[in-house]
Amino acid sequence: MNRISKLLGHEADVDEVSRALYADASEMGASLVGGMLVTCADESERESRNAFQRNFAEHLLPPLKLGERSFFRLANLGGRYERGAVEIAHQHYTTTAAEKGFKLLVVKINSHVSVERDGGRHRFGLMRRYDTESIYCGALHAMMDGSDLPFARALGASFRSGGLNRLEILSDRKRVPPAFRSLFVAVTNSHLQARHAAEDIESSRPATSTLFLVVNSVVLNKKQKDGEIVCGVHRIDWRTAEPTLEYRGLGDDPSGYRVHREAARLMIEDDVLAAGAITRVLATRSVDEEPDEDRHE
Repeated sequence: MNRISKLLGHEADVDEVSRALYADASEMGASLVGGMLVTCADESERESRNAFQRNFAEHLLPPLKLGERSFFRLANLGGRYERGAVEIAHQHYTTTAAEKGFKLLVVKINSHVSVERDGGRHRFGLMRRYDTESIYCGALHAMMDGSDLPFARALGASFRSGGLNRLEILSDRKRVPPAFRSLFVAVTNSHLQARHAAEDIESSRPATSTLFLVVNSVVLNKKQKDGEIVCGVHRIDWRTAEPTLEYRGLGDDPSGYRVHREAARLMIEDDVLAAGAITRVLATRSVDEEPDEDRHE
């Protein structure tokens, strides 16, 4: 994953990100490549979705029918990963070809935020949509504003998971500059939803030899061509007797994010990204065992 790893924390355009995913995946020698995309339902996600189809799916995925190639997709309010979705996608791509070697399943998870220049500064989260100023991402802002709708409760549970109340951190202007709050909410959500997907993948050995890549990013909606910041990559290898997970990317504490500019493009970093890859051996469980009913968000 040399190409996609080089993009970590650096703004690129949406085509550059999906082309990097294609180049890395095509060199891995998989018998079959599958794809899954998780995005917000917002219509502004069309540009990044089309880039993933055009630059990745069309070149690597097996034809579904009449030569059409398609990825497994979740689109909902806030770009939430739904438990069990990876397993369904994995089953769909478990073809005869996949069983001849190993399968590579690429799971891409996007959050999004608008950005436009306001004088010499960037303004995040508010931009003209059609003929009216609008919020990007509306679902994440609704969560931050205390909405009690089901999607906002589900997002809020993620943001309070793991003993860290990220909603409090994001609302504290001493810990998160208000000018960056909308960006940091999107980055944090991207990380958390990818972690949910990775936890699903880690929970049990798949029925066939599979390498999983979970790539999370934030799409920067603009008046011109959209940009994208790759925020993390989980590499979960279930091809060996001792499966391993490697994570490289930003952490989940928004108070640690630092934003810089490289020429006209944004860069975001924290101490977790600077520390490099985190690797561990996974505890194995048979595919025939029942899942842990006590596992929580």
